[in-house]
Parts: sequence; structure tokens; C-alpha cells
Amino acid sequence: MFYKDILDYDTQLRQESEARGEAKGEARGEAKGIMKTALKLLESGTSLQYLAETLQLSESQIIELKKAIA
Repeated sequence: MFYKDILDYDTQLRQESEARGEAKGEARGEAKGIMKTALKLLESGTSLQYLAETLQLSESQIIELKKAIA
């Protein structure tokens, strides 16, 4: 019984770790997508304030993007 408990605990930890890893990967992918969209909108002349409000980014993040395309 003791070994089964250890194996069950190990399996549970592994599943939780995989779920956290997937969530982090999804969040990173979403953030990259938002930044790509912001960059395209900046290139088309969209205002910093509009981008900050719409994409929920800080103006400093947008300014950094603007520097990257300058």
C-alpha cells in the first residue's frame, strides 16, 4: 500500500507540473500575439493611448515597441 501511495503522489505531482507548464506556455504565446498585434498597429499609426487601453499594455511597453520599429 505504501508504494502505491508514493506512485499516486508522484503521478499527481507530474500532472500538476505539466498543467503549470502548459499554462505558462499558453500565456507566453498569448503575450507574443498581443505584442505582434501592437507592433502592427503602431506601424499603421495607431495612437499609444488607444493601444494601451485596447490591448491592456502599459504605455512604457508600447514605447519600447515603438523604439524597436524606429
